[in-house]
Amino acid sequence: MPKFLEKIRRFLRTLQRSDEARKKRWLKIFTGAAMVIVLSLWLVYINVSGVPALVQSPKAPAKSSGESVLEIFRRGLNEIFSSVKSQLDMSKKTLQEQLQKTNELVIENATSTATSTVTSTETQTNN
Repeated sequence: MPKFLEKIRRFLRTLQRSDEARKKRWLKIFTGAAMVIVLSLWLVYINVSGVPALVQSPKAPAKSSGESVLEIFRRGLNEIFSSVKSQLDMSKKTLQEQLQKTNELVIENATSTATSTVTSTETQTNN
């Protein structure tokens, strides 16, 4: 086994045997390092590929370059909430239409066995 991998293996063994505080500290360090790596790769991907999603959409005209992040965030939230509201309104309308529909329930004559039972009961009471 290469010397580098042997050092990593030894480090992990000592970490397994160490106290909980040290384990938590290394967990935070490894988590932070993983986050930095993922974000770095993501930024490299965006810069290399020129993601078309970052290009201004044609239906929203470009605002002034002095627009703050909060204004952009607020505009995005308004767009999301208006979309959700229209979907809820459509669902509400469909639900109201379903609730206003009436179903017709037809109960046919009772079966012949039930009729004969009633008849035989009447005969017994008359005697």
